[in-house]
Amino acid sequence: MTSSNYKTRINSLLDAVADTNASDKTARQEPAHLIAVGSWSLTYQSHLESFAKAKSLKTNSFSNAQEMLTGVQALVHLPYVPGVLACNVDGDLENALALLKFFNNSHPDAVLKLVFFGSTVDLDSALYLQQQSAGFKSLMPSSAEGVAAFVDQALQASFKHRANLLDSLTSIAKLSSLTAKEMSVMVQVLNGFANKEIASEMGNSSRTIEIHRASIFEKMDVKNAIELSMLLHSALRH
Repeated sequence: MTSSNYKTRINSLLDAVADTNASDKTARQEPAHLIAVGSWSLTYQSHLESFAKAKSLKTNSFSNAQEMLTGVQALVHLPYVPGVLACNVDGDLENALALLKFFNNSHPDAVLKLVFFGSTVDLDSALYLQQQSAGFKSLMPSSAEGVAAFVDQALQASFKHRANLLDSLTSIAKLSSLTAKEMSVMVQVLNGFANKEIASEMGNSSRTIEIHRASIFEKMDVKNAIELSMLLHSALRH
């Protein structure tokens, strides 16, 4: 990654942290959600309701994907809310695919995980749903007990994703403590330049760069340039 790319992406991350507002903080305290989309049999519905109650999940139900797209806009824009959107695609595959496209285009890194169920879906569609979401299960009516287990896997993945996201935000927030000079030095360090090279580029002494480098490591809570690079790369991925 070039120096300019690092600066651009780091500045974007800092802007994201600066834009974190009260609604975001409220979202962090939101309970996990279970959103059921489509027409479910009473047996399936019973398993989902029992699972949600046992896990203290906030539940929402929508008859089809189009209704869900209208009703859940606020939720998907809250980046810290964990949960699972379970969609029954039988009889509504077209809207389910539109739902998947909407999430992948608008919320590719969403904490909310999508899982799809269906017993009458063609193989190509099933593979596509599997690859493009948290998963797809072909369940016959007699296997309704498998719904909760599959949703639970996605829910745990959602919690893990949120934890990683919040860890990244913590790392990013540390950047706010760097001075403009330290930020410039850090970008050069991330690009692999030695103190002497950075000093020559920035018109400072090697000792001055060494002091800036030590301050950067202390503020970012890392021991060396490798740890700094790993920390920032992890944050940039999220």
